[in-house]
Amino acid sequence: MQHDNRNPTRWILVAGLALAAAAFAYEPLAQDQDEVQAPFSTAVGGNADSNNRMIAVTGMDVTGQSILYLVDTVSNHLAVYQANG
Repeated sequence: MQHDNRNPTRWILVAGLALAAAAFAYEPLAQDQDEVQAPFSTAVGGNADSNNRMIAVTGMDVTGQSILYLVDTVSNHLAVYQANG
């Protein structure tokens, strides 16, 4: 039985799960008691697309930062980019 490691659906699922795990794993740093904390918000938005080589998954984490996951299905590499502002 052969397994096709280049199955885009599998990599989209893996990237989506990695995005969800990163959102749940985020733990805010300790802050001064005088500071007002922003209300907690859930992750919103997101998109995914692929071609014969790459899978791109975008989204926003609970801190409001944009995240881009790029999965190279040929060389089995994962790149994660994060932006805020």
